[in-house]
Amino acid sequence: ALAPLALLAVALAALAVWDAGTSRGVALVAVEARARPTPEAEGVGRVREGEVLLLEATASGWRQVHLGDATGWVPARSTAEL
Repeated sequence: ALAPLALLAVALAALAVWDAGTSRGVALVAVEARARPTPEAEGVGRVREGEVLLLEATASGWRQVHLGDATGWVPARSTAEL
């Protein structure tokens, strides 16, 4: 019974190391994520108010976020870092 718990602990430790450099944020409002950092770009997914996000790059007032398997851009003012 200890082996599954040890395996889980190793997996969680590996995830913590992998995730250490990733910034997290929260969506302050519901917003459509865009393919590029511009309001004219194609929508790639909807971000819900209160949703916790993985934040990446920042460009010209936009924030790049992870949306499941996709990546999109939202207005930077619509997010706050945690």
